Amino acid sequence: MEVRPAEWGIDFSGNGGNGGWGGLALLIAFVAVAGVLVGLATARARAVAPERTARRALLLAGLGVVTIVVFWTGLPPVLAGGAAGLAVSAQRRLGRLPASAAAAPVLAVLIGVGALYLAFTG
Repeated sequence: MEVRPAEWGIDFSGNGGNGGWGGLALLIAFVAVAGVLVGLATARARAVAPERTARRALLLAGLGVVTIVVFWTGLPPVLAGGAAGLAVSAQRRLGRLPASAAAAPVLAVLIGVGALYLAFTG
């Protein structure tokens, strides 16, 4: 009997377990829920002072970095988009990019590139 290491992921070709259309629906649900939650969080962040918006942009970027571990859920790009949007909002309202938000767009690009790379190489 051959022992193979456990593999993780979602199999779109199978009909049982998490495979097939059920797996795709699960991933779409992850992205949809994340999109709604990040949308609500960014709306609230835009309602506060621009300095606080900048800190929240950095927080979202940090969460995006942490979620790269579960890149297959689609969460990192959603969080990266929210972080970049908040950084732009803070920059427009202040007329400059605060130091606390300067890293957010950089991290957002790195998260997007990393998630895209992992999506193709697994």
